[in-house]
Amino acid sequence: LKSFRSKRLKFSNWKSSVIDLNKSLDELTFDLKPKWRNSLRKAQKQNLIISRSSNKKDIEILLQYYLQDVKKKKFKGVNPELIKKMVQLQSDSEKLYVFKAKKGDLEVGSILISKQFKNLIYLIGWSSEEGRKFNVNYLLLWEAITYFKSKECKIFDLGGLIGNNHPIDFFKLGMNGNYYENSGEYLVI
Repeated sequence: LKSFRSKRLKFSNWKSSVIDLNKSLDELTFDLKPKWRNSLRKAQKQNLIISRSSNKKDIEILLQYYLQDVKKKKFKGVNPELIKKMVQLQSDSEKLYVFKAKKGDLEVGSILISKQFKNLIYLIGWSSEEGRKFNVNYLLLWEAITYFKSKECKIFDLGGLIGNNHPIDFFKLGMNGNYYENSGEYLVI
């Protein structure tokens, strides 16, 4: 056997949580942490109109909102070039979906989900000030889960966690999925 050495790269370990869509909707609802469930219920009472699209234009609009958020809130998000490339490479087995919410004529939030065969990953989300008051992202994520469950998808990865009690982690971990963390990234030398 040939041996090799490796050097750990200075990147944070990838952390995420996975929702098992083989569970019933009642089980998935029961699994939600109480604050998450209450936020979802509040959002469900807001008379928001939810739509779904794989349209390139809708993805581009979400990406514009998202990039404004990244700049304003000064966080490192998903590389927009990666998403643009994913749009170009869409096929029947690999597709992007935008779920967006409107209150009247005003768009108040949207999320982007990548579907690969029967597996999904939450990529990005955006909500307006008004959308945050409505807990719109709770409703959008729940609508995505129920939709893809109806399409017999199996695994829903909630995407990267940031750590240090970040609000995004609170949101994602509130679904009580199966947490995982990789062992880091290494360079073979």
